[in-house]
Amino acid sequence: MIRRPKIDLSVVLLLVVAGILAATSVFVYLNLRTDTVSSMVDNGETIRVLLVTEEDGSPISTQVLIYNPRTNRVGLFDVPHDLGAILESLNRVDSISTLYEEGDIDAYRSEIETLLGVSIPFHLVLDTEGLSDVVDLAEGLELFIAESYQMVEASGEVQGSGNEVGASGVPSASAAPAVLLPAGNVTLDGEKVRMYLTSTPPGEPRTDRIMRRLQFTRRFLEMLGDNASSLRHEQVAPYVTASFEKNLDNRSLLTLIGQFSLVDIEQMIQRRIQGNFRTVDSDGETKRLLFPHFEGEWLRQSVRQVEQSLASGEEFADESITISLEILNGTSVSGLARRTKELYEGYGFDVVSFDNADASDLEHTRVLDRTGNIAVARRAAGIIRATRIESEPLPGESAIDVTVILGQDFDGTYVRE
Repeated sequence: MIRRPKIDLSVVLLLVVAGILAATSVFVYLNLRTDTVSSMVDNGETIRVLLVTEEDGSPISTQVLIYNPRTNRVGLFDVPHDLGAILESLNRVDSISTLYEEGDIDAYRSEIETLLGVSIPFHLVLDTEGLSDVVDLAEGLELFIAESYQMVEASGEVQGSGNEVGASGVPSASAAPAVLLPAGNVTLDGEKVRMYLTSTPPGEPRTDRIMRRLQFTRRFLEMLGDNASSLRHEQVAPYVTASFEKNLDNRSLLTLIGQFSLVDIEQMIQRRIQGNFRTVDSDGETKRLLFPHFEGEWLRQSVRQVEQSLASGEEFADESITISLEILNGTSVSGLARRTKELYEGYGFDVVSFDNADASDLEHTRVLDRTGNIAVARRAAGIIRATRIESEPLPGESAIDVTVILGQDFDGTYVRE
């Protein structure tokens, strides 16, 4: 007769208890652990995210989000698709969007890191279908449309209304039905948002197109913040997180969306890249690409200043205030006022005029307050590190807030003492 070993019930009980404790520990850990974004928020670390909206593998819109959790302020830098650079991985000069189109999001992000001079550890990518889904989950996105125009989709491709409507404004017979965007505040569903972002109003200048993209991202982030509670609900969150391609875990993404509810979107700082266009031959094609001024040094300086502004939390850092400048060249350097105009525009100033000063041999750069608000003059002076700041208000109401008179101590970027 074979004797069967006796089972020690006490051992079995201990194993069951140990299993329950282990499972409980794992459950508690998974639910109480701090995600990456929460840790950065708790430590007051600046969070930088590459935001990309794409269609068919090509970026429609690329921006770098900079978020300071101490002040709950946000900055956005637009990265145009035609931005040129020496792409070492491809061994040629080309637009940086080529890296994205070849499917290398990490190389794309790395190139933008080099361009801006800061690390960008995270990326969030929405294709137009995912974007449409998120907008519908939030029950629509509100936008301000400056001028009404028709969005037309033909042959499966979204086109600007100028391509598909006749001179009378009536869609051609071959076009799909047009969607009219009226001027003013409108709330768009997901499909109309997709058409809005991929269509182009007739005759829209390049600068306006960039500002339209920035405005869109601004309102999209506001939509996420306003609907953070519902978007993070346990029954909705899986659909939200599945819409993004990301290198953040789901908990971190939902935490970031929650942080957007604390941000005052109206104080968002928006920047676009300034530079010169050059025609280059790349991979058998002739392309017109934008190259940042001074090999990107102005841009990197702008990023540093934006991050300082986000961290300061000062009331005057409110970027909704537009400062109007007059720039006068008091040197013999040809074109200095024009190049300085582009520098200031890169920081969001409105340069209403630039010209030569009365003299071309001025030794020192001066910054003049024209409205009786010396704070705006100090801010303009800080861009070029000028220290000679004076208050000389103009009589009556002036369209100019500040006059910058360039002297021989200005080297094209900074005033050298």
